[in-house]
Amino acid sequence: MRVTEDQFCPIHSGDELASPDFAVFYQRWDAARGAARMPHISCIQPATIPPHILRQVSIIGVENNGTRFVVRLAGSELQERSQVEMTGRTVDSHASEPAELEASPDTIEHLKWCCDNQRPYCVGGAARWSGKDMLAQRMIVLPYAGDDGSVERLLTLTKLDITDDPCKACEATHGSASADAERPSLPPCLKQPA
Repeated sequence: MRVTEDQFCPIHSGDELASPDFAVFYQRWDAARGAARMPHISCIQPATIPPHILRQVSIIGVENNGTRFVVRLAGSELQERSQVEMTGRTVDSHASEPAELEASPDTIEHLKWCCDNQRPYCVGGAARWSGKDMLAQRMIVLPYAGDDGSVERLLTLTKLDITDDPCKACEATHGSASADAERPSLPPCLKQPA
């Protein structure tokens, strides 16, 4: 069974994040931005990111006024687990060339949302870009500004989970869909409300 919809959630504070690695990643971004909406790209310092996190980090270049996304650098763990070379490839919902990574239209819309709103978000769902039905992902996406103040880079931290059923992985975090029918489903990277 393949997950067909991503669970998208804008991030308001690091307190919302259930994953300790996501919380650390967000806190570093939040500290770097100070009073600004987002930090400048000069604040991206891969050498200062803890090594266990760095292996799961990607840097995505934002081009063409936030309508084109290119993976500038992808962490080694992402490439090892997915067996996909991502560095230098364009993220596209209609990938037809080897230089493109296939992503859902929702993924492209989420990236555009991040650029338009200059806000971070997290998402959970299938890792469609990998071409592997049973590879699920949880990801936090953080925007960084260029000199003109618009989003120029996106820094992502992606946790990949191999599961025989991605829906079960989500249910383990959220409970079954029937038990929580009244409550909106949150991505597995966010804490559930009490």
